[in-house]
This record gives sequence, C-alpha cells and structure tokens, in this order.
Amino acid sequence: MLLALDTATSYASIALYDGNQLLAEINWRSQRRHTVELAPQVDNLFRLSGFTPDAITALAVSIGPGSFTGTRIALSYAKGVVAARDLPLIGVPTLDILVYPHLPARAPICAMVAAGRGRFAWAVYESERSSEGVHFPRQSAPFQLGDIQAIMRALEPPILFVGELDDRAREAILSQWKEKGIEIITPALGVRRGGALAELAWLRWQRGQTDDPATLSPIYLA
Repeated sequence: MLLALDTATSYASIALYDGNQLLAEINWRSQRRHTVELAPQVDNLFRLSGFTPDAITALAVSIGPGSFTGTRIALSYAKGVVAARDLPLIGVPTLDILVYPHLPARAPICAMVAAGRGRFAWAVYESERSSEGVHFPRQSAPFQLGDIQAIMRALEPPILFVGELDDRAREAILSQWKEKGIEIITPALGVRRGGALAELAWLRWQRGQTDDPATLSPIYLA
C-alpha cells in the first residue's frame, strides 16, 4: 500500500492506494498551516481507510515546484517515514500530478500552480503512451516562472490549461484566445489530488523508478 503526500501549495491532498483502488483521500486548503495539519490529517486518513500505518509499503511525495515551505513539509515527513522503515520513496513533480488525470488530451497541456506575487510556476506537457497502454505526462519544455501575460506570450493555441488559475488569469486567457481552441479546466477538476499522485507514483514504482531519500530535493524556481 502506498501513502501519497502533497503539500506543495496552499492546496494539500493525501491518499492511500493499493495498486487496484484508491482506499482513502483527503483534500483541503491550508492557510500556511501544513506543519501542524499534515500529521493529524494522515491519522484521519488511516481512520477513514480502516488500515494502520504498518500496512504502508511505499511513500510518494510531491516535490514541487510550489511554495518553499509547503513543499519541504511533505518531503520531510516522507523522508522520516522511509528512513525509519526502509521503504521506497517516489518523488513526483507537482505539475505532473495536475496533468496526469487529463491524459490523453486533444491539445498540449499547460499546467500551472500559484507562485505568489501574481506569478505561476508552469510547464507544457504532452502524453507519452507506454507499451502497456498507460499514458504518462511528458514535459515538453522546462519548468518556468512568470505572470499570465508572460505565459501567454510563450504559448500558441490550441492549449488545455489546468491548475491553480485565479479569476484574473482566466479572464486574460479568455479575452485574448476565446475563439482560438483553448480550454480551461474548471476549478473542481483542475486541483491536484492525492489519488492522482498515488496512482502515478505506483506506476513509476512498478517500473523501478524510485528515488534516493538522501538526495531527493524539492524543485524550486527562482
């Protein structure tokens, strides 16, 4: 069973997954209280699922880009657990988690998370289909940091936007590209979910793609 932890931004999510089904998931918006909220929420997750922590055989964690403090909280928690119990650890970029539920897509996907001061961490993705028929997110350009106008200058429709777009960003995109084949995922469908992190990490784990807890670090954008 895999425990997935994501506190990379003010939106946080955790989940339990056993390779066949999502056993439990908790999503919440944290007002910079990840440090005091994460451990109690993990306890709640186990109570909801009916399992105990002893059932965990792997951990997955979102590694950013995201907030400096938020990203480190889940990563530190995960590293502590895997060190104590010698479990595998799978780090997954935050934007991969956003993209995964929307694959395959008819257009390139621009994934965005809020980065403060009106800026977003963002990247463009396409779908990569494995020999088993599973679609994985494939990043087609490096992670970048910028406001919505800078992002739009770097892109060309058609584009599917997913993630933490505020009202200003949505209005800017629609006012400029309303008739040009763009789509913006709704807020309810555009948030990161621990279940998506868990399933993606599980698939990577089965392919032998684990990380060294000693060297796994957050992704920060200057």
